[in-house]
Amino acid sequence: MKGLRILLVDDEPLMRLSMVDALEAVGHDIEAAASGTEGIDAIHQRPFDLVITDLRLPGADGLAVLAAAKDRLPHTEVVMITAHGSVETAVGAMKLGALDYITKPFQMDELLLIVERVGSMVTLRRENLDLKAVLEDKFSFGGILGANNQMRAVLEKIKLVAGTDSTTLILGESGTGKELVANAIHQNSPRSQFPLIKNSL
Repeated sequence: MKGLRILLVDDEPLMRLSMVDALEAVGHDIEAAASGTEGIDAIHQRPFDLVITDLRLPGADGLAVLAAAKDRLPHTEVVMITAHGSVETAVGAMKLGALDYITKPFQMDELLLIVERVGSMVTLRRENLDLKAVLEDKFSFGGILGANNQMRAVLEKIKLVAGTDSTTLILGESGTGKELVANAIHQNSPRSQFPLIKNSL
């Protein structure tokens, strides 16, 4: 698993340092902030895969940090750190988009397990985005070149057909791009989960 970009927001210096050391030891890139205001500033400066924030902070609280993270990049995961008396608030934070919470005092292994789970989610998301980009590049309408009016008319017909769930028959001489057109229609249609049936006439 590739290391995550993690923002850690906690106002207790020893706790913050312990978490930074533990997370860096397993290969993560950590930025630490001592207040909610510092954390929000960091969120506005660069993207993070994960934000770990204490619920109670000087200045802006953990809920404000959560809101800033989700507003900046909705896929950023947020884990709340809370005391026993604030568990109900932490559960409320999950309804606002936090992934999980951890209750003080906790063992560092507990935090590392949560971060490992987030890492698996982020890795899967990255792989899906990479695969989608490859497929879109290969099968998008942009892969079909055409500068003249006739070709533009064909592309408009392809877009129109792709928006339906009708069976489509493509006819043309060999080498005219029938397979490229078929793949573009298939990948951009609501039935793209079904196999593409090819039949050479």
